[in-house]
Amino acid sequence: MQRIHIEFCGRVAALAAFLLTTSLVSVPSSFAGTVVPPVENGSVERIVANSEVFTVERQAVARTVPVSGTLVARHMVTVSARVAGIAIDVPKQPGDRVEVGDLLLSLDTEDLELQFAMKEAALQSAQASLVVAENNLKRQKALEGRGVASASALEDAMAELRRLEASTRMANAELDAARLGLARARITAPISGIIASRTVEPGQLVGNGQAVFTMLDPENLLLEAVIPFSDSIDIKVGMRADLGLPQAMGERLEAVVERINPEVDRKARSATVWLDILGDVKGYRPGSFLTGSIETMRSGDLLLVPASALVEAGKVGRIRDGRYEQIEVLSGQEWPNELVEITGPISVGDTLLRNPMKGLDAGDPVKLIGEQ
Repeated sequence: MQRIHIEFCGRVAALAAFLLTTSLVSVPSSFAGTVVPPVENGSVERIVANSEVFTVERQAVARTVPVSGTLVARHMVTVSARVAGIAIDVPKQPGDRVEVGDLLLSLDTEDLELQFAMKEAALQSAQASLVVAENNLKRQKALEGRGVASASALEDAMAELRRLEASTRMANAELDAARLGLARARITAPISGIIASRTVEPGQLVGNGQAVFTMLDPENLLLEAVIPFSDSIDIKVGMRADLGLPQAMGERLEAVVERINPEVDRKARSATVWLDILGDVKGYRPGSFLTGSIETMRSGDLLLVPASALVEAGKVGRIRDGRYEQIEVLSGQEWPNELVEITGPISVGDTLLRNPMKGLDAGDPVKLIGEQ
């Protein structure tokens, strides 16, 4: 009876030891029913899903700053009248394409022609008076040479000649101004582009200096973007950008940073950046709202690991030849997507744990299962 009791106790102890051993094995839920026996040296083999590891590879990575803004035309011109008059002919409409020199607006020139005629007559009168003054001066000089005319009479004749010379020059300038006014009654396109707006209709009185047209070049666009000051610090002229519609519809545009406003908005704490759209604008129009990113840094051929892979300061967990080991590395610059650059005895193709695992010590056997 005593022998049976001792044998039963031994079997219970063996069963308890086996249950304790299998409880130390960590398996994914899909493999919870799998029993993993100890390996030859007595250590428990740890099961790790392939989804919990990754293969080291060299990567090219970029750091970007988000950007959004409105497309504006580089060349946008407000055309204004330079003389007053009634609009007679307004042949161009918004949306029309024009070339330099094309007629935009003709003003009634009746008043301008009268002014021109008056200035022309005034010039002719001044020129006639000037001829009389020149002849009078010649006569006074001849009389003064014979001792007949006084010196004061000669001085008066010279002064009158100078006055009439000045009057003639003024009359000539006024005639040029009248001629220019006539020419300005025809308003032509100063640039080649598209009519964006028109504020005058035939028969309307147009004032001197009144804006009548807005023109722009739709093929030469800039993105005007407002960026938080903290992001603008890393942006430099010449950096490239990728732009598109907010919903990622339509083709993407390539751009380059052209200018950066040196002054920061004191209220919004933001800076304005202008990006030059490269190549074909692909149908985008001024006023379109675009979003994208500016590439502030790019590096290639880096060993990058998820920041979560660092077991502790300066170490990563590697699985090699079925064993777990901790490798000391030097962590470098942090990159987007929570990646960290590392250097050390890690090679392309090494298998590393994505996250530290409790109870896993250096030298423990590991078995990878499942799809990566």
